[in-house]
Amino acid sequence: MLLAPACGLTDRYYVDEQAGGGRAGVTAGGSSTGGGSNTGGSSNTGGSSNPTGGSTSSTGGSELGGGTTPGGETSTGGSELGGSPTGGAASGGSAGTAGRADQSAGNGGNAGCVLGDFAAPEPLTGLGVAQEQWGPTLSADALTLYFSVWDGTNDRLYSAQRSDRGTAFGKAVALATLRSGASQATPFLSFDGLTLYFVSSRAGGTDKDIWFSERTTSTGQFAMAQELAGTANSASNDQRPWLSADELTILFVSDRAQGQGSLDIWSSTRQKPSDAFSLPVDLSGVNSPNKDESPTMSADGLTLYFASTRGDVGQQDIYVAKRRDPSGDFADPVVVPGLNSAETDVDVTLSADGRELFFATTRAGTAALWRSIRSCTNSTR
Repeated sequence: MLLAPACGLTDRYYVDEQAGGGRAGVTAGGSSTGGGSNTGGSSNTGGSSNPTGGSTSSTGGSELGGGTTPGGETSTGGSELGGSPTGGAASGGSAGTAGRADQSAGNGGNAGCVLGDFAAPEPLTGLGVAQEQWGPTLSADALTLYFSVWDGTNDRLYSAQRSDRGTAFGKAVALATLRSGASQATPFLSFDGLTLYFVSSRAGGTDKDIWFSERTTSTGQFAMAQELAGTANSASNDQRPWLSADELTILFVSDRAQGQGSLDIWSSTRQKPSDAFSLPVDLSGVNSPNKDESPTMSADGLTLYFASTRGDVGQQDIYVAKRRDPSGDFADPVVVPGLNSAETDVDVTLSADGRELFFATTRAGTAALWRSIRSCTNSTR
């Protein structure tokens, strides 16, 4: 059963398509409610604008924001927004496998600094795409942006690059090797840049399912897509994946019957990347009777950002929930100040170092990608 569009907004991930096919089997193993590190994340590096609209250009890499976030969120890596947080290659959209252990430990950002509040977001410009833009995700080196574009019939996957974090992204190009006769949307890039996860309605799945495509190098083309094995996929709509840096924990969104609302965030684990994911669990303490989706996690696994239709600010807002350890429960979510509008704000994703946050919004009319950055204060002062 396909869900009706929420709040008058046509949900591009619930286009009227049906696909047949079976599910992969479940593997043995326990389940978890989160953990892991941010493996792709994304965010905004622009200046300030009216959070309920605005059209200022977002090409900046200047220091924005200020103050400390509730809970004293800390980032561990270099100190200025500019260049790559992981030291990865600019051309490949990947930090490479050498940085994976550091990122898993939370070392993906600004060494010895406390992250401040997110500044007022700005729209991304220069992508050269006039159609609706959704589902951004950023490579670990913060230089390649992946997202989906609604072409009027289906969602298509695109990528865009920038030379460093102080410049705007260039013109986006379609990922031709992943194009099919069905939709593919809300991509997520693994920390090593070799696996792209996304949601698709292509034949072989049922409704919307999570698929992935691999490549052998961070500059190569992605191979033929495969459906994600295990029980993350179901007979319902399963979408918007986020994975930890080691790819052993997945967060995703589903409208399966066992949830609390029309859409819920679920979590599943596996013992090694080649295994299928175990039976997923509903993310307790975060989900509500409303539509909860678009999860993205900080590198230390302690801070979760997501979107919800709880109606605190607009039609759909960006929330944050924190916990004291990666295996614990999250505290009650709160609205992220300064990011939301009276319209739909969704598809939130965080950069590997936690400095940038990207999301999709309809505040200026057509759905487009916006970004916000936050300051980094030296914690040793």
